[in-house]
Amino acid sequence: MPFLLARTRPEYAPAAVEHLAAAVEHLAAAVDAYPDDAGRDRISAQADLAVARLIAGDTDTATTDAIKSADAMAALGFTRGRPRLLTLDAVATRHPNPADVVEPREHIRAALQTLN
Repeated sequence: MPFLLARTRPEYAPAAVEHLAAAVEHLAAAVDAYPDDAGRDRISAQADLAVARLIAGDTDTATTDAIKSADAMAALGFTRGRPRLLTLDAVATRHPNPADVVEPREHIRAALQTLN
């Protein structure tokens, strides 16, 4: 809730950042906890994690997550992952420094092309 409030009421921004950081940590732990035989679930969650990290400002780690998830979805032909890649691309498009997200966006677009 603080994240939504912070969009229009700056006094909620510190709480929003704190909640977002905790959410990213929990999601990262969940991604790491997936067993080896849950590959599609793991790469889907990894794409969500990349989105969360981009929003939180952790561009370097988000880039790694985005590339891994996009490449894995393309390699598996995982068409059900397309919506997550589209969301990831949309968030990357709004990144404050577009040069930082050129490489992951190339991987995302290549994966989307493959999954078309």
